[in-house]
Amino acid sequence: MDINISVNISPSTHFAMIRFKPLWRQLHRLNAIQARGYEAPAISSMPFDQPEITTHKIVSSFICTAPDSPEGFKFALFKRSKHVRVHQFDWAVCSGSIDAGDASPYDAAEREIYEETKLESGQDYRFLRMGKPYYLRDPTHNRQWHVHPFAWQLKPDAKDIALGPEHTEIKFIKPEELGSQENTVPHLGAGMARVLVTPEFAKLLTYLRTDKETDHYELCLEALAWLKKEMGDEGELGKVMTTWELYQALRWRVWHLIFNGRPKRLGRSGTMDKVLMTLLTKSQEDADRAAFLPIRELPLKQYKKAVRDTIAWSETLVPGEKARFGKPRDWQSVWASAEQVEKIERICFGDL
Repeated sequence: MDINISVNISPSTHFAMIRFKPLWRQLHRLNAIQARGYEAPAISSMPFDQPEITTHKIVSSFICTAPDSPEGFKFALFKRSKHVRVHQFDWAVCSGSIDAGDASPYDAAEREIYEETKLESGQDYRFLRMGKPYYLRDPTHNRQWHVHPFAWQLKPDAKDIALGPEHTEIKFIKPEELGSQENTVPHLGAGMARVLVTPEFAKLLTYLRTDKETDHYELCLEALAWLKKEMGDEGELGKVMTTWELYQALRWRVWHLIFNGRPKRLGRSGTMDKVLMTLLTKSQEDADRAAFLPIRELPLKQYKKAVRDTIAWSETLVPGEKARFGKPRDWQSVWASAEQVEKIERICFGDL
């Protein structure tokens, strides 16, 4: 089935129509698997369609030390006590339920951190980034967890963590040590992979998000320049060995640039969102048009060329958009409605 989403902007640009067939079909992969009677995967971007299980919304916070700290970059693991309801005596990050009184998952995460560690936001730690929420099936307890992962960084003068009744021990480990850690809560690595990025990428995201002066269009060009470098022969994306891995890795980087790199002073539907999501859709469409193959079957060389060409095309687009619309704030309602933006986001990132 072909999915076409019309976007109400100039027909002279590629944004007038986004055609993205394979990814949309993947959004319904889980239901199709269950319909055939196979065992569903443990992690999904969508709720598991099993009426007999209950859904619990939770936050999962990776409290990290700074990369330039004496111990290097590590995150805290807490040993759960006998006083918690599930996964007693397992190792986990700071986590807890999203309550009805929480204004957002972000607020719930800050509340849980204070309740379980007595650390205070702004005083003892700062926000690093959020991860894309996901669903975790837990048949042992007949429920699914809707997990909202976050990463936070301890400040140099942060006070010591004070353990509450939920935990008995704490230790800090390096990300690469998680695989050898015994007795952890299920699929803790899935949350870690959604919030932790390379040090270079982390610096770029922080710079983009906290910048208060640079023109939004210039920030967008800096994001594109970083992607171009990543796609080079010596870049992380340039070294990827399969088309599917490159496709997934590129989408994750674009997701972080949009949701963790958008300047705080700007809302959704801005230039960065528009250009980067179009980069994803146009690069696949161009590669698909040339080979008439689904993304998994595209030759790697061909897909790399399509991505690199689209990045170069996007760099030429940004100055023209600035000339047409002027200041970044004018973008709040120019590109598309909030509903259209959400649809395009689902197409670009729905199955991540």
